[in-house]
Amino acid sequence: MCLNETESEIITGLSVTSLSDAQAVTASLLERGCRTVIVTLGAQGAVFATKDQTEAIHVPTRSVQAVDTTVSTSNRWLLCCSQKLCFGTIVRG
Repeated sequence: MCLNETESEIITGLSVTSLSDAQAVTASLLERGCRTVIVTLGAQGAVFATKDQTEAIHVPTRSVQAVDTTVSTSNRWLLCCSQKLCFGTIVRG
């Protein structure tokens, strides 16, 4: 499941204003049966956890200069992050 801060609050009732809040959301959704949870945090990146890796991992973003604002950067970022997660190439730490 992939949610932004607003969607996370609607589904879990937990407000997301910090990394620790996002980590609490991942824990809540894993407890409810989700196998993989990603909470996107805009400029702060995202937090993800899985049923096998329950400790949430923060994946930061890099600052970039927008060239074309019509392209969904968040969707492209999510695709890249998901691919790296699936192939085990996420750099932790």
